Amino acid sequence: MRRIHFKSLKGSFVRNKDTLCDINDVGDVEVINNLDSDEDYNPVVVGEGQPNNNYEELSLKLISSLYLTMESKYFMTNKSMQIVIDGITDLNKLNNDYIIEKLKTNNVVIDKAILENNLFDKVHNAVHGELRSKFIRNKYYQNYFNYISPKCINLEGGSKFYYVPIIKTIEMLFKTKNFCKAYFSPESNVEDFSNICDGISFKNNLFYENNPHALQLILYQDAFEICNPLGSSRKKHKVVGIYFTVNNIPSRHWSKVGHIQLIGLVYEKTIKMLGFHKVLTVLLEDLKFIEVTGVEVEVDNKRINIKGSLLSVIGDNLGSHQVGGFVENFSTSGYFCRYCDFSYAHSNKPIVYRTKSLYEFDVNMANFEAEPSKGIKHNSVLNDLNYYHVCNPGLPPCIAHDMFEGVVQRDLMLAINQCVSNKLFSYDELNIKVSKLHFLFEKKYTFPLLSKGDKLPGNASQNMMLLLLFPFVFHDDDNLHVSAIWKLILCLRRICLLLLSFKISLNQVALLKTLITEYLEDRQTLFPNVSLKPKHHFMSHYPYLTRQFGPLRHLWTLRFEAKHQYFKNAIRHSKNYKNILFSLSNKHQLFQALNATQNLLFNDSVLSDDAHILGECEVSYEMKNLITTNIGNIDILISNYVTFRGTIYKTGQVVCYDIDAFGYFLLCKIQFILITKEYDDIYFVGQKTKIFCNYYNDLFYQFADETEINIFVKFNSLLCHEPLLQYLSTTKTILYSFKSTPYVV
Repeated sequence: MRRIHFKSLKGSFVRNKDTLCDINDVGDVEVINNLDSDEDYNPVVVGEGQPNNNYEELSLKLISSLYLTMESKYFMTNKSMQIVIDGITDLNKLNNDYIIEKLKTNNVVIDKAILENNLFDKVHNAVHGELRSKFIRNKYYQNYFNYISPKCINLEGGSKFYYVPIIKTIEMLFKTKNFCKAYFSPESNVEDFSNICDGISFKNNLFYENNPHALQLILYQDAFEICNPLGSSRKKHKVVGIYFTVNNIPSRHWSKVGHIQLIGLVYEKTIKMLGFHKVLTVLLEDLKFIEVTGVEVEVDNKRINIKGSLLSVIGDNLGSHQVGGFVENFSTSGYFCRYCDFSYAHSNKPIVYRTKSLYEFDVNMANFEAEPSKGIKHNSVLNDLNYYHVCNPGLPPCIAHDMFEGVVQRDLMLAINQCVSNKLFSYDELNIKVSKLHFLFEKKYTFPLLSKGDKLPGNASQNMMLLLLFPFVFHDDDNLHVSAIWKLILCLRRICLLLLSFKISLNQVALLKTLITEYLEDRQTLFPNVSLKPKHHFMSHYPYLTRQFGPLRHLWTLRFEAKHQYFKNAIRHSKNYKNILFSLSNKHQLFQALNATQNLLFNDSVLSDDAHILGECEVSYEMKNLITTNIGNIDILISNYVTFRGTIYKTGQVVCYDIDAFGYFLLCKIQFILITKEYDDIYFVGQKTKIFCNYYNDLFYQFADETEINIFVKFNSLLCHEPLLQYLSTTKTILYSFKSTPYVV
């Protein structure tokens, strides 16, 4: 029965490679789904060379992993869990009686004690079972998974801060095989700016110059509501979450929510009452220890010392100003910028960027005069670190808040209102066209209905997509194309596409500066009575900040805000508001322990439902020669649909792999996808397509003479890893658009 069970499990659950080992080599248990996945629990058994009679330990790991997944990921309450366990126990007893009766009818006699001494009963035994009760199960989770318990820090006035020791979290990460592989396999970058390590701020940091393998820690803090923000509990349970990530790993892992580690939870009212300097004291002590002494970790059975420092602190404008000691009033404050000394009273004065020495001077002035000096209220507690300062700079912007919940949200609505006033289209016509917009091989995008107002009704992601798709909505409207409003919208769109780039060259940074200057001038010309907002000023610093921090997309807060959703789901399912901070931090740590123990984080494997060995007659002779020429005569898998490094690729999509001397982008229209047998890389085989841009409406058109050439494209050669948008127009012409500007020197 056991052999048949595992054979069935292998055929049903394993979606990528043959991770199921021989029955005599059964070892640890893995769950192939990760934090971002909505798939069901799929246990996959992998071999670690353990003894072939270790059934009791294996069953304990299987069942405990299942229970912990149900509790920490799917938020099953302990009461519900116990009901399920009791029900399965009764069913197991009934099954034993049924088997005995069936055996008797066939004249087979078996001792009932043998059936009752099965693996399920052993782990749930009322006396010795290690999973017999809620209390015992929690003890097992904490002892045998990589669990780090939150530590309660008592603050003034009875307030509490539940802190997850960052040193222990770092030690836990280095116990994870995939993390060590990612940490010690840095990306080989030839681009001008592809991550924060290419920025001037990092290159000028003496700590990382002297310690090239040191930890690059990025902090994030933000307040979020765990209750209905419109209900009676509004602001009663508003929590500030403090997280960190390790920047040393390849950028493809940065967007994974499971990579974001919890530092602590505290009520927002505690921050307002005591300030960050009181709450972050314990964290600051640990960060100083990491800077000076370092953390002892084990890598490949060797003990090594890893030092590290704080690289930057991410957050929205309000949170960044709170941490940095700047004024938090952006509408009436004379100095509202944390990057320069701009003020409304001296708007014509040349901009002077803030530096460490200027910041310290203003801090002393603020302390002496007991009021803010040039927008600085007090010194930041994080400036006590040896190698970090908020004005180095150390507080990068969030383009999601500044652009898509600021500039785009207001200015695109302003442009739409003006178009309606000029009778270029109506709100109803716009809503109908947007609702009918459909792209080949893409999901259906939905947006809130638009009506007259000051700003778009959508969230940051919806506003971003609406701006991106706007040229498709009116691609055939010649009257709109000749208007100055249309030019303004396209200029804003090009700015955002550059800001969304994963890689950006120095020439593209210069282009970004030109476009922003042009946009701000045109906006003031077209709308002289609508004043610029502080976020327009922040936008003017983006070329400078891109050179300091690299592509700003890597530093936006959207993925961190996705982490908030875990806590909101947890409290919604538990409905227990007694000691919320401990309950949420403890459940989160159990879930992270599951991920770390099962080695689920930092996984680069290709996922595919239909992958199989490429057969001899499955592709044409020309295609077979093309594959052999590029990768040799080796076994390889073929698929029509894969997920690799967080992006879905399927046949019919187009990917951009090069740009020719004339500025035409070269695309590959995917016919099928090849996967290495190790499931660690992919290749595209398809037809070559050349496209050119019509700057009249900012969309790309196909160059018809280049569609019959079969090509082979490596994943690492893509200019942009995201497939292009394809829209079939009313004239049956396919229009193309990038989702972000591809890297071009």
